[in-house]
Amino acid sequence: MNAEIANRDGLGVTRVDLHHLVSLQRPAQLLSLAPGLVRTTEEGPHLSLFKGRGMEYAETRPYQEGDDIRQLDWRVMARTGKPYTKLFREERERPVLLWLDLRPDMHFATRGAFKAVRAAEAAALLAWAAHDQGDRVGGLIGGAGALRLLRPRRSRPGLLHLLGEMARHPAWSAAIDAAPEPLDLGPLHRLAHPGSLIVLISDFRHAPQAQLDRLRNLARHSNLLFVFVHDPFEAMLPPAGILPLSDGRQELLLDSADTRVRDAYAQHFRAHRERLARLALQCSAPLIDLRTDQPPLEALRHRLARHG
Repeated sequence: MNAEIANRDGLGVTRVDLHHLVSLQRPAQLLSLAPGLVRTTEEGPHLSLFKGRGMEYAETRPYQEGDDIRQLDWRVMARTGKPYTKLFREERERPVLLWLDLRPDMHFATRGAFKAVRAAEAAALLAWAAHDQGDRVGGLIGGAGALRLLRPRRSRPGLLHLLGEMARHPAWSAAIDAAPEPLDLGPLHRLAHPGSLIVLISDFRHAPQAQLDRLRNLARHSNLLFVFVHDPFEAMLPPAGILPLSDGRQELLLDSADTRVRDAYAQHFRAHRERLARLALQCSAPLIDLRTDQPPLEALRHRLARHG
């Protein structure tokens, strides 16, 4: 953490409050989470950013010529002896789940604001965007050994409660030099509903393979969106000489003046990012990069801009 951050008011830099997260409603109107063409991407246009909403059961009626036999209601047929068809309709309200990572590694930055702050701002922007387009919004907020689970709700009070939990989470006052916490995505399965949009906002460090496999399973029935939060320092060491680094348990001295050290450090970051990109591809999910020195709205609009 650099002197600029240490000497400034912590609000918006090392922590957030509810007022700040609520104030993001207006800029969130520039974002869209609806299915559609993504016009600006690194890889070129994608046919669809997200699949359509999930389907919910509507009614059962007598079979009509042309009905899909895969939708026959076998239970009713067994009871009546006549063919019946199940009808489905698109869910009016899609569940949107925001997984906000506030683990110790997220409370770090050399430029801009802590990764946790940028993650919370991105979560608030996406929560407002989803709410304003008629979706139900919920979330999972984890860090400092505390997990908050909030089931998707449609109402504004429900959204404000979610934002309040983001701002009041114990992780903001926990020791930033605490030991790393492994990624745990198990609780997502308790909240995720087929057809949901699941947004994961994290640096994705300390992620066991078994946890990443959970995401592949979730992607079979839900849409995923990855927001990768990182600090410029993590991507490339500055040639500043001897730098002390700590994970909360042990300290390491790096000679950043050594080109080989800087190259190895940069390669480690690239490998981490490439691993995440492969996972996103396997999940048919967009991957958005968010730097700590970058306003979240700028990063999100690159892939989620509202058109028309």
